[in-house]
Amino acid sequence: MVQIILATGELAAADSPRPLELWTLIVAAFAALAAVVAAIITAVAAVRRDRSSWIRQEQTAACEMFSAAMHAAMDGISAGAVDRALHTPGFVGLEESFEGFSPLLGSVNESLRKLLVVGEEHSLAAAVDFMDGLAGLGALAYPRSGAAHEAALSQRAATIHTLARLALRADFAFRADLRVMSPGERRRFFAEFEKHEGAPSLAPRDPGTARATLIDWRVRTWDFEDSEARGGWLRADSPWSMLRVNNTNLYRPLGAVLIIRPNMPWRAAISSNLTPHQIAEIEADMSLLVRYGGRGGKTLYAGGNGGWVDGEIEAEQIWFWQLEGLPAA
Repeated sequence: MVQIILATGELAAADSPRPLELWTLIVAAFAALAAVVAAIITAVAAVRRDRSSWIRQEQTAACEMFSAAMHAAMDGISAGAVDRALHTPGFVGLEESFEGFSPLLGSVNESLRKLLVVGEEHSLAAAVDFMDGLAGLGALAYPRSGAAHEAALSQRAATIHTLARLALRADFAFRADLRVMSPGERRRFFAEFEKHEGAPSLAPRDPGTARATLIDWRVRTWDFEDSEARGGWLRADSPWSMLRVNNTNLYRPLGAVLIIRPNMPWRAAISSNLTPHQIAEIEADMSLLVRYGGRGGKTLYAGGNGGWVDGEIEAEQIWFWQLEGLPAA
């Protein structure tokens, strides 16, 4: 019996791992665990690299798409149909040239959609600034056929210059966010970027300067006479009551009317029964409409929120100010 017990003890002792063998097993287990962890880390890093590479590719493509649309819009405004018409005797095609602006604006807006998804902070901010500038200022670069004079051409040049600077800023923002610039250039650009306040107002609505602006833009009297020589647009009568226009908006008591026809200058008439304050506010609305060519600008008192009605002849536009919508005296 004693021998059997001893034999069993020796067998158990023989089956138990020795300290060295136990340590070897522990090391092997840690090595296997480390290999698994390393494989996981490698896989995660590969996924992150792939994702980063994908995002960078998408950002590059989005920036290229927007930049192409942006510069196409600049080419269309500065050297497109409007420029050709301005260099044609009689400005033939100038009125129709504005029809090409909406497609340019739509193309830029469409290209902005992808940047909204993948664009980085500065790229997106600069692109939105250009889009806002193009939408808010673009019409200022399209003179009307009867008002393509020095003031309008000067405004056109200022508008193109402003939009060009916004376009240049957007291109620099793309370069900075895509790390095309050196670190020092990026720091300097970002420092200047924060100081920028967006597109300036090239046609502010200012009652104090509106009359001088209308004179500068050669707005005529109701009878197409020089307004400065005739003492302005005030009239004791109501000449607009004789308009042969079938529109209910013009059947209400009016305080002023502004009209433009193709190949003719702007003309205006304002009731002399209004107060100086009311007249100044109407002139401010008129100056905004004139500088935008009737294609933009936020008026305050023009009937129909700045909308126009068809005139007596084809393509004639009439803006009106109803007495009930004017500011208090």
